[in-house]
Amino acid sequence: MQNYEKVGSFQVASELYQFINTEALPDSGVEQQQFWTDFEALVKEFAPENKALLAERDALQQKIDDWYRKNSGAFEFAQYKSFLTEIGYLEPEPEDFQITTDQVDVEFSSQAGPQLVVPVNNARYAINAANARWEAYMMPFTALMRFPKRAGQSAVRDTIRSVAKRLFPFRKIFLIKRFLWKTALIMR
Repeated sequence: MQNYEKVGSFQVASELYQFINTEALPDSGVEQQQFWTDFEALVKEFAPENKALLAERDALQQKIDDWYRKNSGAFEFAQYKSFLTEIGYLEPEPEDFQITTDQVDVEFSSQAGPQLVVPVNNARYAINAANARWEAYMMPFTALMRFPKRAGQSAVRDTIRSVAKRLFPFRKIFLIKRFLWKTALIMR
């Protein structure tokens, strides 16, 4: 049975409530009371729109189910696509367009990197993806640690080196505490 905590005018699963208060909020600069007050306001603001979208989804699904019952014989793709367009499930392809962004890290804007989209029912994939992402973040630090400093290099490099030296021990402790690597290695 799920336990809940009363927060303002709604209830939150105890596990989520504890996680937010003990893991997510400390050192974030956001006070618990402020977080839960703001969270409640967001839920109240977007709940009607969310409810309407769910109702629209149910209506579309009912129309699709009815279509399948009515057309259980031979399947014609063109007819099906026309039906989906007619009910608003499919929309015409939009004109070509471009999106621009400012202040985005190169890793996300230009450079392909490891992705964290993995099946949730396979722990090994999730562990490998998390490892790959962590290593991608660590690569610049690793490179700086390997190569000796040359004359004329900037103070930025020295700063990055000092951060890396402090970050590597933290990384081990963080991974061991958070992900129980002994268990993860057994699953491989």
